Amino acid sequence: MKLIALLLCVCEGMLTLKEGYDNLQWNKRLEGRFLTIIPRVSPLDCAEECIVRTGCLSFNYLRSAIFCELNYASDLIEDEVLTDSIGWIYGRKEHWSMLMTNRCLKSSCRQVEKCIGSLNYNGCSLSQCHPSTLNLRPNVELSKSNMSLDFGNTHTVVCAEGSVPSGGDGNVQCLWNASWTTVNLKCRSTCTGTKKNIGNREYCYMREHLSWSLAKEQCSLLGAHLLEIDTWQENYQISQQLQSLQRVFCEGFFGI
Repeated sequence: MKLIALLLCVCEGMLTLKEGYDNLQWNKRLEGRFLTIIPRVSPLDCAEECIVRTGCLSFNYLRSAIFCELNYASDLIEDEVLTDSIGWIYGRKEHWSMLMTNRCLKSSCRQVEKCIGSLNYNGCSLSQCHPSTLNLRPNVELSKSNMSLDFGNTHTVVCAEGSVPSGGDGNVQCLWNASWTTVNLKCRSTCTGTKKNIGNREYCYMREHLSWSLAKEQCSLLGAHLLEIDTWQENYQISQQLQSLQRVFCEGFFGI
């Protein structure tokens, strides 16, 4: 009877892990979004390390080198694309939830922490930095890197698409308390809509639906101002230009 019970226990464990193994993507890798890198572990250990870290969303595993990369992003996020990489395995965190221990199941650990659960202790421990704690200026983002977000590592911040540098440098370092050094890079927007020249003015017709406050902010980043129509002639010229655009957002009010 004891032997039968043992066999049943082993089989149940294998069935529980089946979802995780079935959803692994072979010869695939998410590059440049490394939370931390762990050598000399098994694929199962790699999945477990991702599970106990709040900031981990997926992992890469290189079979030939017994090498694990934990990612702070996943292929479910817009613009994040897996690359073809022979020998690598890619997995998402949600497919391995069965590995979460009871002590970590209701963990309130932050994005920069990992859950520590044992017979005598249950809590959170600082593990690495995370992009969510970066105090970034408008239009600035963390670039892709082959370096992890471990303590002491230096990374690069860049201007987001549709903006250009306007001062400062692009280096930022992960400190030992899981915070970051100050981001000095400044970026200003460029017109991502349609540009039209009328008279001695250049107009940027925004393609997004923006509130007045957000529109003012965008114009400020462009070094420009919300449109003020001075004459009926200017109003007529603008209305004629709008008719030639296929997609543009225009909203306002008339006043005396």
